[in-house]
Amino acid sequence: MKKTLILSTVLALLALNSFAQWTLQNPIPTGNSLKSVCFTDANTGYAVGDLGTIVKTIDGGTSWASQSSGTLFQLTSVFFTDANTGFAASYSIETFAYGPIFKTVNGGNTWACCSCDSIDTSGLTSIHFPDPNTGYAAVELQGIIKTTNGGRSWHYAAGPAMSRIKSIFFTGPDTGYAVGDSGTISKTTDGSLSWTTQYNEKWIVLNSVFFTDANNGYAAGYNIFGGGLILKTIDGGTHWTPSWNGPTYFASVFFTSASNGYAVGSTPGNNNGTILKTTDGGTTWTITHPATPNLYSVYFTDTNTGYSVGDGGTVLKTTDAGTSWNVQSSRVTTGTLTSVHFTDANTGHAVGWNDGSPVNTSTAGVPWVATSHYMNMSCNSVFFTDANTGFAAGVGCGEVQCWGFIDKTTDGGVTWTSVYTGGPWSSFNSVFFTDSNTGYAVSGDRTNVYTNGTILKTINGGIDWKIISSGSIHSLNSVFFADANTGFAVGYGGTILKTTN
Repeated sequence: MKKTLILSTVLALLALNSFAQWTLQNPIPTGNSLKSVCFTDANTGYAVGDLGTIVKTIDGGTSWASQSSGTLFQLTSVFFTDANTGFAASYSIETFAYGPIFKTVNGGNTWACCSCDSIDTSGLTSIHFPDPNTGYAAVELQGIIKTTNGGRSWHYAAGPAMSRIKSIFFTGPDTGYAVGDSGTISKTTDGSLSWTTQYNEKWIVLNSVFFTDANNGYAAGYNIFGGGLILKTIDGGTHWTPSWNGPTYFASVFFTSASNGYAVGSTPGNNNGTILKTTDGGTTWTITHPATPNLYSVYFTDTNTGYSVGDGGTVLKTTDAGTSWNVQSSRVTTGTLTSVHFTDANTGHAVGWNDGSPVNTSTAGVPWVATSHYMNMSCNSVFFTDANTGFAAGVGCGEVQCWGFIDKTTDGGVTWTSVYTGGPWSSFNSVFFTDSNTGYAVSGDRTNVYTNGTILKTINGGIDWKIISSGSIHSLNSVFFADANTGFAVGYGGTILKTTN
């Protein structure tokens, strides 16, 4: 019954996605956090993350295109065995759901569950294939699952003795390592039939493990009392010794050779991502890029070219072995956008909160460009009467109080000037014009949304505004006119107002 429910959910999501005709324009390639990145060659790569996000590049990260995973589960790990065949592990700890493994055989054009008919899992954290047929996936709270037929079927194998498995890495079809909570590092040499604990430190969490050959490996994580940690082995895990201690909480470690390696993570307290590099096999590490925001995965396609992904869809790239990193993702604004208005098929304007910075486009949204700044002000609504003339309504706050405002632009949103300021604690929530001269704005009281709603009107293009209703209605959130005389306003308490004159 449980499996039937989840399969129905997945099919429903696939059906919904098939009708989706919306394309993300900001931020690019996604606003969802990316948890894992993998490349099949110098140009072709994949990154996966929150809400079932999968993005692909075929030009070395210059541009990325979204792919449909068919799930809203978090995707925690991605691994490709060849140019076309790849796997993505998903994470869910809900009692009514499980996190399946998704597989593609056509370079990500389509993804389908490859574990749904064979096994129930919950909380997949890592997936690794030592060869095209043999693959392993870590189920955080349950152990290890394994396939020997390229992912067509999966079965539970004996899991290592640790409370939460965070990462696995196999140096061959039978030999592999698992790391996780309580600083546990375990090893198998018989294809996950049995595991031996090699390292255990109660106050440590290890998030990533990587081996450069059969003997030399690294595990990265952090101490729960503070500080990052990288451990190293030179004897196949028999002994592990500290390679680095410092402030960064590490999420991923990757080596391009026996000497050159990278670790990425976050710096506690300021949520800044950090990249470390070693050129001497982990004897010393140096910070190469203090990035924002947090980073979760790092992958190199050759000794010089690498990628790191993280919060908010962040994608970084280096072409000089980590000396410098360039942002591959783009974000025209970080503010919460609240209103959008287009004057024709190509020309549009959007405004929002968290500084209210307007963004404009003259190319149907590819791209959007930030314009002037509203310092300490938040915009709730935008309306343009022609390509150049527009109005923005919102609220501005100083050190003591807030006040509503209506601003006007006559140069397509490049500059804005104030045309009306409301009283203390007012907030203008919506603006609408029926022609170039006649317009309406509605507002409310930020201190009591059930009183002091206001309707304003202008008949001279915003030069003068007259209060036509005030004080006896709830705060109003939106206004719309069907024609020059017929309009509606809605607000708190289920308020719906209509005018016919």
